[in-house]
Amino acid sequence: MKSDNQQGGFKPQENLISILPSVVAGILMLLITTLTILFNYPPQNPASIIALILYGFLGSIYLLFYYLLFDASLNKTRFSWINAVTSGISLGGLSILIPEEIDYLLYMLVFISSMSASLMSTRAPSYFIVISSNFIHFAVHMVNHSPSQDWIIHFGLTIAELMAIETIQQLKNIARKQINRLEIVNEFSKQIVATLDTKKIFNLLNIAFQNAIAADSYYIGIVNGDLIHLEVFYDEGEYFQDIRLKRQGTLSNWVITHQQELFLPDLRKPIELEDVDTVIIGKEKTPLSWMGVPIRGLHVDGVMAISSYHANAFDRSDLELLSNIAQRAALALDNTYQHALVEEQTRLDSLTRVYNHG
Repeated sequence: MKSDNQQGGFKPQENLISILPSVVAGILMLLITTLTILFNYPPQNPASIIALILYGFLGSIYLLFYYLLFDASLNKTRFSWINAVTSGISLGGLSILIPEEIDYLLYMLVFISSMSASLMSTRAPSYFIVISSNFIHFAVHMVNHSPSQDWIIHFGLTIAELMAIETIQQLKNIARKQINRLEIVNEFSKQIVATLDTKKIFNLLNIAFQNAIAADSYYIGIVNGDLIHLEVFYDEGEYFQDIRLKRQGTLSNWVITHQQELFLPDLRKPIELEDVDTVIIGKEKTPLSWMGVPIRGLHVDGVMAISSYHANAFDRSDLELLSNIAQRAALALDNTYQHALVEEQTRLDSLTRVYNHG
């Protein structure tokens, strides 16, 4: 479970680095808006002038403290929502002071504020900033009976703000997924280096599969003559033991023979490979997505494959992850074989090649 201090999958210092440009841009934009109104569209009411100056000054101070206090906050979710409510209402209230001729400055402020919130938290607080500020803005303009073309522009800018929030959230999800996969590969590498037990390596591979890729079925097969022995075979919630299948005509044999990765995102289409037929093992269901990578070392030859009962379930990043795991598994299995060979030699007489008396 993620801690609140690493909300969104990033460490606090990474969040502060990512938000700094938007905070600086927000302060500059707020000062530009305030000065533009004062010099080009000065309010007739002295109270409005004072309110505008206070808004620009206090808003800049708030943005600065927001940047400094976010890391110190123990509850990042609560802090994000407090910021969302404060920013949404205050930006919407600026509609009262800002002339319609420079409405675009208000939208730029909302855009920067929502981007900052999206970088630091989930989409909900960012959406609240956009919706609440624009709702107040629309209410003010409704009183002023703005022309219909202005409403179209307002609506288009609001949609653009929401699309930008979604883009940031998608990029964060991609980065989080990539970081998670790198952590899985690194953790797997550290664990297999520390063991010379073949069975334990296959257990670690099984755990890596479960954590790394969402698949309905996966297996690890080692070549044994004309057969492939499935050391690990999982299919839709069930493990199958001691499965052996003939190499000839299988997708796995193609991977082993050609020593190439094979990515088949949609098996509803014909397989354009020579001497390959679909062989169903495990559950009596036909997979619709399949990919496999070779496991090749000095003393080991095999295949690692995953499949899904849904078409287009995997992408190239999944294939890259599978290949990285297979390369490390090949090295680890080679080490266990070499270790077993050395142990065997210590038990044999160097001349007669029979077991020592001990």
